[in-house]
Amino acid sequence: MISRFRKYIIVFYTTSVLVGSTLDQFVTQYQSAISSNKLEAFLNRLLVSPFGYFLFTLIFLGNALTNLNQYKLVKKFVLYYFSYTISSCILVMWFFGPSLFDIVNRLTGGYCKISTSQFKCMQDKDSWVNGFDTSGHVFMLVGMSVSLLILLEACKCSNKPVYQSLEEQIPAEELEVPAPSSSPSPSRFASLYIIPNSDFLDLITYLFLFFWYVVLMVTALFFHTFVEKCFGLLFGMTLPLTIEYVIDKKRSATAET
Repeated sequence: MISRFRKYIIVFYTTSVLVGSTLDQFVTQYQSAISSNKLEAFLNRLLVSPFGYFLFTLIFLGNALTNLNQYKLVKKFVLYYFSYTISSCILVMWFFGPSLFDIVNRLTGGYCKISTSQFKCMQDKDSWVNGFDTSGHVFMLVGMSVSLLILLEACKCSNKPVYQSLEEQIPAEELEVPAPSSSPSPSRFASLYIIPNSDFLDLITYLFLFFWYVVLMVTALFFHTFVEKCFGLLFGMTLPLTIEYVIDKKRSATAET
């Protein structure tokens, strides 16, 4: 059963991409200007490729280790991060050679005008001729945003103090739980895993969600075909939700046994 919050996420990003993709026919005259715009190029490099996923990693794990107050949730989202990273890598980066998206591109007619590897050729827009080019930008921007929003919802619903959750799973002699009346530093064990809470991290998180959305709308308006963007949206939306579902299902099955 999909929660109401996840339904809102699905509707919001699906509507945004579909509306942007529908309106692209009215802004085609600006495409060359956008493609050569230095600010757009800077945001693209910073927020998507090559630095986007590295920054997503810092923000995602930073929030998981800072704002999740239950140890089992920290483990869940660390597992989620690695599962999502491996799956994304297979789709857009590497799958024993070209990524799955690149393999589909070649199988549907993509080819290189010069004799070189597909990876090197695709870096030169004048040398590579696309087949079906699933939008990796839409996939990454939607996927990273949805993943982070799922985590933020869990952080909001997580109210149990960290040291109490750790105490349930670790022998008492290995914990240094402070007296309730004092205002102590975290336990020795918790301090290894939990970063002190920071309003700055919250600000950075919401700023990145905003700018990812801006770049997503630029992509929806000016780049790729309608169907290519729809497939990027489909993979970007379903991958995070599927990974979370599988992890939760496995955790539930383990708890019952």
